[in-house]
Amino acid sequence: MPGEPRRNEYDRVPYPAMSIAYTHPDWMAVVAALFGVDGAPAGACRVLELGCGSGMNLIPMASGLPGSTFLGIDYTRRHIEEADAAVAEIGLANIRFAHADILSYDFSGREFDYIVCHGVYSWVPEAVRERVLAIFEECLAPDGVAYLSYNTYPGWHSRRAIRDALLFHTRHIDDPVARAEAAVEFVQLLSDAMPADSSTFGFHLHNYRVGLEERRQRGSERLAFMLHDELNDVNEPFYLHEVVEAAARHGLAYLADSEFQASMPGKLPPVPAEQFAAASNSPAELQQYIDFVQDRAFRRSLFARAGPASRGQLALRGDLLGHVRLRSGVATRMEVPLEAGVPVAFAGVDGGMITLDQPATKAAFLCLADAHPRSITLDELLERVVAKLEAAGIAIGPEDGQRMASDLMKAFLYSARLVTLQLHDFQLDVSPGDRPRASRSARYAAGKGRTEVTNLLHESVPLDPMSVFLLPLADGTRTRADIADAIEEMVAQGKITPDPSKIAMDHSVIRATVETQLDQTIAAWGRMALLEP
Repeated sequence: MPGEPRRNEYDRVPYPAMSIAYTHPDWMAVVAALFGVDGAPAGACRVLELGCGSGMNLIPMASGLPGSTFLGIDYTRRHIEEADAAVAEIGLANIRFAHADILSYDFSGREFDYIVCHGVYSWVPEAVRERVLAIFEECLAPDGVAYLSYNTYPGWHSRRAIRDALLFHTRHIDDPVARAEAAVEFVQLLSDAMPADSSTFGFHLHNYRVGLEERRQRGSERLAFMLHDELNDVNEPFYLHEVVEAAARHGLAYLADSEFQASMPGKLPPVPAEQFAAASNSPAELQQYIDFVQDRAFRRSLFARAGPASRGQLALRGDLLGHVRLRSGVATRMEVPLEAGVPVAFAGVDGGMITLDQPATKAAFLCLADAHPRSITLDELLERVVAKLEAAGIAIGPEDGQRMASDLMKAFLYSARLVTLQLHDFQLDVSPGDRPRASRSARYAAGKGRTEVTNLLHESVPLDPMSVFLLPLADGTRTRADIADAIEEMVAQGKITPDPSKIAMDHSVIRATVETQLDQTIAAWGRMALLEP
């Protein structure tokens, strides 16, 4: 089997512990509902992850969704040992991990509402790929949803040349760490020799190097990514239509991608979009045309059991909009005039921009920003919008509310970073009291020294050095004074270096400064969706 000689390299260099927001059952349920499948509610569902690594994708889900059950399967013993240790320390009863080969694991009689397979399909031999799709076929509930990520052509044609160069350069290095280090150094050397504007290959190589550097700056284990993604014995990209056809042989239908906004036809120029649509016999075929235009290199596709033709067709159904929840953290750099006809630009965290001039929609974004990171229903939002506009002396009618809802949906379809939808009401504490309580999985991760943790919305958020020390203490039993005492103790032990300008101050002044900074830190945790009621 290709890749067999180096299969245990995961025991030597484990894959980075990470969460993937696109795999959360609530997000999968939202996307599935938009494309014709009513999945199980996130608060009461059954989730399977194939290739779960050390469990840090499933564990935060299990911590935040106690009414759901989770099973993770991975071939690497070290991954499962780390996952089991985390579950035991955190104290979770609704999750289990198994050290097993999915080719032989017995799933008889098991049914799951959501199945996740991230970072596996392109990196395993054909027999394993077929088994993954067979498990989807055998184990998906009637309205279940499966997530499958994989490398794609045409974008990977340029990446293939980089991989070939890396494999050639490291072909005589057996030690996995040394091989990954040599590959990273070679990328730097090769890109120095080929300016970005020297050739198409030089352009892609430069972008690849930038990606490696961003991983280093985020604290990601870039050597592990290099070893297991780029230097893996198997790394097989596919065209989307090839994966869709393979899934169809197992009775599965393509719904959409979990990050479907990235390839909406509306992002193409109107004439080509119309011509591509006319040449397509299915939504999947249209997506394949869009991949050619975007030179796409990676996909996160959602599949369901083959069924009505409506599956895979985007539809903003009225019954869905009636109970969906909205969330937005957009910002604006100016005081927002609510009057009609005055355009205001709002920015998402990904840099996406939307310019609005309608009073109700502008007020809606302000109300959503006030509620962030909590979500609110459309009815609740309309009530807040009416109150905000009335306070400004602006009256609106029913058509304004309809326009507001339409504008918000357009923003969501453009980018989930402008507006996102939820079906689950995540329980967050944005106004913590004297005994703040961070999520159990985030406390665990910070306690292990991780500078990036998963919040209660299943988003990865960075921690500053102070938060890495303090978040594990926020367990709901300690008061703010107790945590401030811990800070002073850390200073005394040399774990935290005090500001030199405050060393000469007396203890009461230093203590007041510590308490002020602690209050600011805890408030930031609330805004980062790290605190639970």
